Amino acid sequence: MKSHTGIVNFLAFNPNGKQLASCSTDLSVKLWNLETYSVAKTLTGHEHEVSAVAYLQGGDYLLSCSRDQTIKFWDTLSGFCLHTLSHGHSEWIRRITVNPASTNYFASASKDETIVIWNLEALRRKATETARNDSSNHPQDDFIL
Repeated sequence: MKSHTGIVNFLAFNPNGKQLASCSTDLSVKLWNLETYSVAKTLTGHEHEVSAVAYLQGGDYLLSCSRDQTIKFWDTLSGFCLHTLSHGHSEWIRRITVNPASTNYFASASKDETIVIWNLEALRRKATETARNDSSNHPQDDFIL
C-alpha cells in the first residue's frame, strides 16, 4: 500500500479493524480501507510533518499531532477537521494516546519535555460550538495538567 509522498511516521488501526490511519512527513493523514487496500480519505491541514495518530473509541473520530505544535480532531466519516488544539505544547508534539479505559481523556507528549492530559469532553463540546459558530471557547478548559 503506497500513497504517501514522504516517510510514514505512525500507524493506527480503527477499533473495528476495517480502517488503518497513517501519517507522514508529507503533512498528511491517510485513512485506508482494509477491505480494498486503498486510500478512502486524505486528511490535510497540518503545516509540518504529522507525528502520530490515534482513534477515539468507536473509530468515528481521529486525533493527529504534528511538528507544527498542534493536535487536530478529525471526523473520519467526513474527513473534516473539527477542531485544532494549538496551546498545550511549545515544541513538536511527538505522540498522542487515547485512554482505553475512559472516553474522556487522551495524552500528548512533546519535545518540550512535557506530557499534557486533555479533556475529550471539552474538545467534543468545542467542536460542536465551532460548528454552531459559538465563540465561547476557552483554551484552558481543554487540558487537565
